[in-house]
Amino acid sequence: MFLLAVAGPWICVLGGVVTDKAIVQRLTDFKWTALSSTQEESRVTDMARLFVALRKSLNELEGFYKNLAVVDSPPLLSHIPHARFFPYPTFYTGTDGVKVNFQYIIALESDSTCITFVARTTDKKAEDIVIKFVTRYGWKVHEHLARKGRAPKLRYVGPLSGASDLRDNKRQASDECRGGLRMVVMDLIEMHAGPPSDALEQIEEILVDLHSEGYVFGDLRESNILSDEEGRVLLIDFNWCGRYNTRMLEGIPEGPKKQIEQGLAKIQDIEGNGEEYVKYPLSISEVQEIWVDGVEPLKEILPKHDWAMKNKLVL
Repeated sequence: MFLLAVAGPWICVLGGVVTDKAIVQRLTDFKWTALSSTQEESRVTDMARLFVALRKSLNELEGFYKNLAVVDSPPLLSHIPHARFFPYPTFYTGTDGVKVNFQYIIALESDSTCITFVARTTDKKAEDIVIKFVTRYGWKVHEHLARKGRAPKLRYVGPLSGASDLRDNKRQASDECRGGLRMVVMDLIEMHAGPPSDALEQIEEILVDLHSEGYVFGDLRESNILSDEEGRVLLIDFNWCGRYNTRMLEGIPEGPKKQIEQGLAKIQDIEGNGEEYVKYPLSISEVQEIWVDGVEPLKEILPKHDWAMKNKLVL
């Protein structure tokens, strides 16, 4: 459904859908519809395009509802929720070019704002996977740790169409996973009953490795730390990960700092690769007890934050 919000000469277009609840999202910002004194051509043209697009969309929506009775709908199954309760993407294309279909099983969290789901592939061999929807994602950090067995295997990161993996092109990471909604597909990790006795030591090894490569994690909390049945610690949730200012190494224990400096010395032109330094998002939790000193909205993420967050862990 389409909704119009009108406030005097301002108008905003919204879209709505009903699943188990009403979900409404803005499709435009508020647009000025009155006339000013001069230089109105571009704004009037923009408004005309908006109304033409709205008219076309309303016609398509009307046609959809008229033919709703004959539209194929997934069957009701007793053991999983109906497809209407899940996002519409149901396949991804791997880096080998093979299309993989999947079926959602359940949301990973019971919260209504959850954007991460457990799914199962439906082609040949059924495998459990995790589907996540993000507006920013440090896939290079994810892949780096996955190659070392410290993160779930990354299967896909790209547009919701599932058609093109962003890892196949040459654009910089700062351009690839920011600004638009993306789909991320990874393996599902079967969690161990509890963390291994050397969990903190393993996390220190991971941090030294990441910081030596010029990467920072940014959200090192218990909820983002897993351990598998072999006793290996793995990290998840790479939304905030990326490059950091490698000149900012203060606040790190002396031993790890020397190892990080040695690792950074082997990296060629890390400061000139065009990637932006990652920052904390605007809408981080306002519960101060979660964070450490220096963690603030839109502030650069630094290695010292990772180490301070490690010291707060209760595993």
